Amino acid sequence: MIIPIFNILEQTRAFEIGVVMKKFKIFTIVVVGFSVFLQFSGPQAASNHQPYAGQQDRSNKALSAKDIDDYKNGKGMGFAKSAELNHYPGPLLLRQMAAVIQLTSGQLAGIRAIEQAMKAAATALGRKVLEHEHALDALFAEGSATPLTVRRLSWEIGRLRGELRAVHLEAHVLVRPLLTQHQVVTNDRLRGYGKAGGGHSRHGQH
Repeated sequence: MIIPIFNILEQTRAFEIGVVMKKFKIFTIVVVGFSVFLQFSGPQAASNHQPYAGQQDRSNKALSAKDIDDYKNGKGMGFAKSAELNHYPGPLLLRQMAAVIQLTSGQLAGIRAIEQAMKAAATALGRKVLEHEHALDALFAEGSATPLTVRRLSWEIGRLRGELRAVHLEAHVLVRPLLTQHQVVTNDRLRGYGKAGGGHSRHGQH
């Protein structure tokens, strides 16, 4: 009778182990399932699936209030970062830091003239961009968009933005020859563009 009892004990242990493993698998499935549920139902999931929430109330769905103001007033909008971050300073900040950079009256006069010309051209182009952006937005708002009209307006907006970027970049190119190398280095240091500074451009102000 010893052997049958031993077999019964072994079978009982195997049964108990099987029950524990089954419960463990069920528990694991529940935990994983709950984690997935939280991932797709929490606040983070909502933000991932609703990146434009609230923007439907804009006057122009594609542009923020700041974008519109920047276009209207010929602001830089980061268009000249390629120049600004490669040692081609912009006119506005140079003029504002004139004393520290030790600009002469002649340099200031030249920089001011470049800034004024840039501002006038950028403002005119920025307002044209806005006109076309509003026309594009209206096509969709009115339900009258077609592939042809969308392509035409999109292409024109791209062309105008390209011209606008060129205006801002050209201002930096024209300013550079007016400065000494020491003044360029001083500007970079003050703007945080040194190797250790790691600063960021604020070309929105030039």
